[in-house]
Amino acid sequence: MVLLIKQVPRKAAASSLRLTGSDGTLLATLSPDVIAQALSERAEDVPGVQRCSVWVTGSPSNLWVQATVTVAKNSEVAWTVSELRNRLDHDVSSSLGKHARQIDVLLRLEQATKPQSAAHTVAGKHSLESGGSDNHDR
Repeated sequence: MVLLIKQVPRKAAASSLRLTGSDGTLLATLSPDVIAQALSERAEDVPGVQRCSVWVTGSPSNLWVQATVTVAKNSEVAWTVSELRNRLDHDVSSSLGKHARQIDVLLRLEQATKPQSAAHTVAGKHSLESGGSDNHDR
């Protein structure tokens, strides 16, 4: 278990996202914290997700999303994680016009007997646009 947790990529410093038009002109510069907060709030609307914090880095055309999520003890974990990935990917592509390069999820399962949660790692998955194998409709 410890070896799996150590394999989770660590957060590098996030630089501003530069949004450009089709002709390459700069339209806006966006702090990654702004999009991370919006993604976190939207992720918490997924059934089964109790808490979620999201961190983003990269450029709009090569975005990497990391989410730390607490899933309710009575939730179907695989379905919840799948829905969370779909939500994050959809929201990124809707707001930035491109799918995230990679979406990683650190999963915390809520335990019934203790107020603490247990951490589990779910391997990252590349988005469909970068060759991922998820068969869900986008």
